[in-house]
Amino acid sequence: MEIAIINKEEVGRKYFNFVAGNFYVYDNPFKPEKVTIEKVVVIKDASVDPRGTFRGMTNGIIGAIVAGVIGVMVVSAFSHVKWNVDFDIYLTDGRVLEINTTSEKLVRALMEYVPKDDPRAKYRKERGR
Repeated sequence: MEIAIINKEEVGRKYFNFVAGNFYVYDNPFKPEKVTIEKVVVIKDASVDPRGTFRGMTNGIIGAIVAGVIGVMVVSAFSHVKWNVDFDIYLTDGRVLEINTTSEKLVRALMEYVPKDDPRAKYRKERGR
């Protein structure tokens, strides 16, 4: 799943890839540079879940009425989330990659690096800890 790097002049590489649990940047696929991710920031999530839209819901209902159980199976097979996410990927070497992806596999892999907010942090700060 080769992804074009938006800020390739700043990074010095054209492509970003996720293969076998490792992340790589490269210009030439025969000379990849393995990179380590420090953190990931979601800049914009324009993903669409067809089941959450009126059109998606009516397609499901109409499909169920017209074709019964088989219609529901067919409609559900084509009603997957359409991924479209912009990420800034901070590498341990100080570089920042700007990418846009439509790959569910890559989105799920990168979400592991998004910092999680600690719900108790605010209350610890109030207590002086």
